[in-house]
Amino acid sequence: MVDNLAVSPDGSWLAAGTGHGAVHLWNTDGTARGVLTGHVDKVAGVAVSPDGRWLATSGRDKTLRLWDTATLRCVTYLRVDSALGRLTWFPSGDRLAVCGDLGLYVFDVRT
Repeated sequence: MVDNLAVSPDGSWLAAGTGHGAVHLWNTDGTARGVLTGHVDKVAGVAVSPDGRWLATSGRDKTLRLWDTATLRCVTYLRVDSALGRLTWFPSGDRLAVCGDLGLYVFDVRT
């Protein structure tokens, strides 16, 4: 089951977070682009950076993950003390705001 969805800034692909911990990527022509694994619980948030280079995912497993959209590899992850929910990029592309069970988090993204 798809729980959330994000579309790339250029509209060429989309990412869908699932309740099973995976993120499925599709090109907008309907072809599969890949599956990202790493979360061990529901992926509660997906967001593409304003430049389309990064995909951020947040999960009920208390992790925030940053994926390179060209290689589809996780480049970093952060574990926090709270299950995480929805997230969004700041327009500048250098920070993420993430909702968690214990409040709001803002993370600097240095890539």
